[in-house]
Amino acid sequence: MINLDEPLDKQIDGVTPAAPANVEQAPPTAGKSVGEAALAKRLRLPLIGRQPVSFQLQVLATAFLVFLALAGRTATSPLPAPARQNEDEAGPRAVMVVDDSLTVRKITGRLLERAGYRVITAKDGVDALEQLSEVKPALMLADIEMPRMDGFELLRRLRADARFKSLPVIMITSRTADKHRNFALELGASDYLGKPYDEEALLRTIAEYLKNETR
Repeated sequence: MINLDEPLDKQIDGVTPAAPANVEQAPPTAGKSVGEAALAKRLRLPLIGRQPVSFQLQVLATAFLVFLALAGRTATSPLPAPARQNEDEAGPRAVMVVDDSLTVRKITGRLLERAGYRVITAKDGVDALEQLSEVKPALMLADIEMPRMDGFELLRRLRADARFKSLPVIMITSRTADKHRNFALELGASDYLGKPYDEEALLRTIAEYLKNETR
């Protein structure tokens, strides 16, 4: 029998002393017996509303099982497959600018970079061929008049190489006469623009040639 006059923490581990004969035993309060309150205190359980301790133990046991299930699933679940990279994530397209003028290479390179391209520069045909042994641009812009190897010879060698036979090559030169244009087209130039070039027209031309190119 629970003695209401005795502190609860003294009644838990041993036998509860009997209540005096002239003291009426108090009924359970707030929906819980005194024994349940004592048990809750011993187990350090919060007394939830009017629910009995047995109900609270059941709730805690259920919560613990759910925790174990979630922890096991997290530990054994495979990592999600990485999302497929889109075209932008694969990196910018590379354009090689071949011109003996440092100013032209810088101005054209900045224009292309602002448009989202990666720029490779070469100072003449020899320099371009040396770099092409290690990199493969998506498109080339080439001048005609350059030391060591001019644009015509560079174009001839590119078209003789199976790796670059289909590489779009746009000639950009101050030589705007029809004979130079026709000769470049006969060698395999993709397009022919004069200097100074129109920036928007150049970017439209590049985009048109790269539109159907695969990476």
